[in-house]
Amino acid sequence: MEYPATSTNIITLQIPQISITKLLDSRKPISSEASLSPKRISQIPTMAILDFLNNGFFSPRFKLPLHLVQLVMIVTAMGLSVPRLFMKNQPRTRANTIALGMGAKSLIFLLYQLLSEYAPAFKRWHSYKANAIINCLEVVFWGAVAFLVMQANLKRCTGVSCYLSWGVVGLAVVLNISMSYTAAITIREFREYKKRRGERNRIDHVESGDSSLAMRSYQVQK
Repeated sequence: MEYPATSTNIITLQIPQISITKLLDSRKPISSEASLSPKRISQIPTMAILDFLNNGFFSPRFKLPLHLVQLVMIVTAMGLSVPRLFMKNQPRTRANTIALGMGAKSLIFLLYQLLSEYAPAFKRWHSYKANAIINCLEVVFWGAVAFLVMQANLKRCTGVSCYLSWGVVGLAVVLNISMSYTAAITIREFREYKKRRGERNRIDHVESGDSSLAMRSYQVQK
């Protein structure tokens, strides 16, 4: 039995050649209004502030001397508050004791930052994020100390206790400013740490992808 001969039809596809210059010319220009979304516009002030922290004025090398100065000022503020508790005819109000409480808390926070950064036995508890949060809270706390003690002095201020309380106000204001400076430095350190960690994760991801690709190619060759 003879089968009829079959013919194969070869279909050729002609792909038109398009130059790259024509493709570039045909693209529509993106307007500046479309490129700047409302969300991105709202982030511009925050980005500008964070970029300002890259200035050399906020270098982390100033952090240790600043912590030591803050340590001296905190101890001095607590020393000025203790005699007021034992003076006669002086009521024990919150304004008289707030510097002691805030001072003790600040000493604990300072010891945590110094030990976790410089003591090898405590470095495993070091955290850039925790340092940034602590120093931002310290700005609020010492601002509250300055406000409450000043408010109490304006209501009643007599004798030696008055001079001591105004000394606490002055130290609280200076500590508030110095804590703002420390907070800016620690925020910069936290941003740089996040940037380094992101780059390290990308490198590890690329290396793991290359190793898996090499393993698959080795298995195919086998």
